[in-house]
Amino acid sequence: MANLQSQFKKFEERISISSTQRDLIVKRHSALRTVITNYFKLKNGITVPDFFIQGSYKMNTMVQKKDGSFDVDLGVFFSQKPNLTPTTMQSNVLEAVKTQTAIGAQHLKKCIRVNYAGEFNADLPVYYQVGTNGQAYIAVKNGDWVKDDPEKFVNWVNDNRKSKEINNDGQLLRVIKFLKRWANLQPFKTPSGAALTVWACENFKASKDRDDEALSKTINPKNYKHQSHTCSNKHLIRYKKNLPMFLGCGSPKW
Repeated sequence: MANLQSQFKKFEERISISSTQRDLIVKRHSALRTVITNYFKLKNGITVPDFFIQGSYKMNTMVQKKDGSFDVDLGVFFSQKPNLTPTTMQSNVLEAVKTQTAIGAQHLKKCIRVNYAGEFNADLPVYYQVGTNGQAYIAVKNGDWVKDDPEKFVNWVNDNRKSKEINNDGQLLRVIKFLKRWANLQPFKTPSGAALTVWACENFKASKDRDDEALSKTINPKNYKHQSHTCSNKHLIRYKKNLPMFLGCGSPKW
């Protein structure tokens, strides 16, 4: 195939967040940490939480959507299981951050979303985790605490990089970005970013200095794995088994 590496390099730079945007994320996260910490300092019977930047920002697989916006996850971690329900704990976080922007915040199923107009969305999932190495549980609105460990997910992706990339060159991360950008532009429902990340890790085929070839080989139907055996955390393998069908729906309009 023709060598399109220079075009892929420019494309990856275009869809990635800029250093200015990263600085803005740090600024917004710092403000969110402060208001949440101060809020819970005044709440009797609830410990003050810690925080964990997670998801695509942590893994460096974040991409801008078509309108230039993006989502960032900031986990809110409590060191013991709260006596309050998951929904109530989420509601407390909502109360802490609801005045941070003019748009306000939303109470979604698994997070509180703070909307920064024209910038990005900050998603705040609420967890409890007893001990540094303990199992983490995420709060589900109108539900229960469910096993979910974002740090283990990040570590699992990094393990895949170490075992599959050539000299840890970041190519797997770039392939994930290409797939996520493709998904963002489709008119139909596509797998989530987490699902695409798992699928890419399972099917990644490296190609030295050729991201175009790596992507082509990774999405080649001959290389598909329909079951995940290397990812031990059950939460991590809930990706769509019909992803090959999605990837076959015409040429991506990037």
